[in-house]
Amino acid sequence: MPPGKANLLAALRADPATPRTQPQLIDWIVSTRHGLPLKRTTASEYLNELAKDGYADCIDQGPGRAKLWYLAEGVSDDASASLPTGGLTPAADPSSASSLYSDDDGSAGELTPDDDLLTAGWPEGSIGAEANR
Repeated sequence: MPPGKANLLAALRADPATPRTQPQLIDWIVSTRHGLPLKRTTASEYLNELAKDGYADCIDQGPGRAKLWYLAEGVSDDASASLPTGGLTPAADPSSASSLYSDDDGSAGELTPDDDLLTAGWPEGSIGAEANR
């Protein structure tokens, strides 16, 4: 799940009983997560995807009025419930050699909660490899 989409879901979970407009959700992300504000079109796309996936729902107030978004019925307000099973992923393709970090086995790839962060490090030959020493 892209970070912006995950942040919108976190904003919905922060107060599941209160429907909020897209700008209110974005303001929550910026003030609480210290994130960058999403473009209106990106936030709209992500909210519609969350609705399609069953995480969010909205109240359409009619033409010229903002939709009010809220956490869909039956969706847990526990933030850990939406974490992808593979853990966090880097911005780069995890299978590429240019990945930002390496797994416990030394291969470039996805960092999971099972990885020992004390032994995980930068891939050999990368600019950060000196930090491994």
